[in-house]
Amino acid sequence: MAHYSSGHRQLRLPQHRPAKRLSARARTAFRREAGTSRPGDGADRQHRRRRRRSAEQTGAADALPTGRERVAAGLDFIWSNYASPLYQAALDLWTDARTDEELRAALVGVERELDRQTLELARRLFPDQAGRADFERLVEMAAATARGLALLDTLHPGDDRNSKQWEFCRARLVQLFEQGTNG
Repeated sequence: MAHYSSGHRQLRLPQHRPAKRLSARARTAFRREAGTSRPGDGADRQHRRRRRRSAEQTGAADALPTGRERVAAGLDFIWSNYASPLYQAALDLWTDARTDEELRAALVGVERELDRQTLELARRLFPDQAGRADFERLVEMAAATARGLALLDTLHPGDDRNSKQWEFCRARLVQLFEQGTNG
């Protein structure tokens, strides 16, 4: 046990143990949804999966309402990608990657690709805001907020606490996205 002191209080935490291995099903689901390769997958098949997922997301983004409602709907779209079982599987993989060099190396590339895709999608979700100098930082803040709230599902699965907090956070994010724009 490790001992940590925070001034007046001492915590006893178990020593770090390697994370349990993810089930093959969880890894497969993450790979499929993220469009990453599996052993034996050809580059063409991997590329087709990525293109299909990108087309699905683009179609959903294009179907969002226009006008003042679009920013809130776009933020909800981002939220829905994190408030999902796929994101929970990704968290499991990221945790495993702390102690698995090979997995970490593979996930770094996946994470960069997903960040790139998120920014590309955000330009479609928020076309009136995409020209702002701080646009990328706003998108990063929205994604970080959604990721952080989605973490609540790890300790409280099925609880609506994160959804209630998302409503408050989304309202503040809408204000930030709309500052300085005519939309």
